[in-house]
Amino acid sequence: DLLKKHLKTGHSFPNARKYALRDFIHSENAALSHRIEEIGSSNNILGVEYLRAIQEIKSKMTPHSIMRVGASYTDEEHRGEFSSATAIRRLIQNGDIESASQSMPKESLDVILREIRSGRGPVFKENVESFFIPFFRLLSREDYSRYYGFVEGLDARFQECSMEGSLERFLRCVKSKRFTLSRIRRLMYYPVLRFTDNLIRKSNELGPQYIRVLAFNERGRFHLSRIKRSMKIPVITTTSLWRKVVDKSLKEEIKIDVDLFEAQLKRDFTAVSFYSSLYKYPESRARGSDLLSQVVYHRQER
Repeated sequence: DLLKKHLKTGHSFPNARKYALRDFIHSENAALSHRIEEIGSSNNILGVEYLRAIQEIKSKMTPHSIMRVGASYTDEEHRGEFSSATAIRRLIQNGDIESASQSMPKESLDVILREIRSGRGPVFKENVESFFIPFFRLLSREDYSRYYGFVEGLDARFQECSMEGSLERFLRCVKSKRFTLSRIRRLMYYPVLRFTDNLIRKSNELGPQYIRVLAFNERGRFHLSRIKRSMKIPVITTTSLWRKVVDKSLKEEIKIDVDLFEAQLKRDFTAVSFYSSLYKYPESRARGSDLLSQVVYHRQER
């Protein structure tokens, strides 16, 4: 009841839950009040959702919390070994690889350097600015209403704010007490990937219709061979063979919703295609199609 009360006043869900918890406890204890305030931080929001899901499905998992060390989630300042992902991305974007290397495992840095040299990334939000602003200006409120999440006037805000000259100004224009930046950034991609209301509701009802493996090592290969026989939905390692999954379903060898399977997989492909179109060099963009057909096998050194 308290959560609904604060949501009705226009607060975002994380803040509404934080205020509801504060009201529910009725505590003037300073230490406890500080802990309640922290419930609105990104990692804690996620942690609470995990706890709620564990209770809801009556899982036997025992949750354990881990104290975050160093910078907070969105801290853009470089803080040495324990910098935030936001700060590390900013360093890489500015070409300060030396500082970024202080905050990353060597293996991760090697992959990023390889991708930079090949022109396959990294991709930043600035890379999509020239696409999104013109794209949003082409959409009407009726167009937005077809896609999931455009409620409570967000369709109007997107349409009006698309007249802003930059992506940063667009985001500031759309943001309100009710809608967080994280939510707005997610919604930006829903019209692009055609995340309709019906698709999301059906996916929430029936769940994912496949599991797509992006990479594995020798141990992972052994595990995959074991679980494939007991999985209720198909495990896909080679996406070019997706039609075989449909054929098996039609023969009732596996039980999936074929229409939903194809809809989910199509958006999977579209997201990859969109991302790779932002690569630096044309030849790298063409090679981005590899992500649609190849799984990465990491051969471990003995």
